[in-house]
Amino acid sequence: MERKAGVLINRDTLLHRKYFKEFCRLRGISSQYQYPLQDKDLSTQAELVTRYSAPQEVWCVLNDNIDQATSQKLGWNAEQLDSLILLSVPYDLPQLQIGCLFTLPAGVDDGEDRLFRVAEMSTVQLYPASVTCRIMPEYETQVEKAELKDFTTTTFNLLREG
Repeated sequence: MERKAGVLINRDTLLHRKYFKEFCRLRGISSQYQYPLQDKDLSTQAELVTRYSAPQEVWCVLNDNIDQATSQKLGWNAEQLDSLILLSVPYDLPQLQIGCLFTLPAGVDDGEDRLFRVAEMSTVQLYPASVTCRIMPEYETQVEKAELKDFTTTTFNLLREG
């Protein structure tokens, strides 16, 4: 029998991933997930400019306040955790990468949903069942696209003028 995965990927690992998905469905929150498509580009302010996939529903766990021990286990600086939110999502979420968008429901009644962008991702080394993402608020603004000018046919030379 030919193996299509390494020794660490076994039935127990896949079972733990199914347990985490069920945990998210029972105790987590429903969010809308979008991943960047292949035509990624950067603006003049080094912000990601891309089209996104259609929103799909994903159940996830919001880790709002974690202690320093958990932060150190994730490999993050505990002093910087007050500015970003932690979100745990299933390990096999398709196209999960930095720059993905999550729309989380509002925490108050009649509030608007909030849009967040993934800034960092982390997981445990052995038998990962989930990926923990550091997300930051995304503000919807129009960003100007970088335009490269062609100076090959100009005669302007700043050094020659001086």
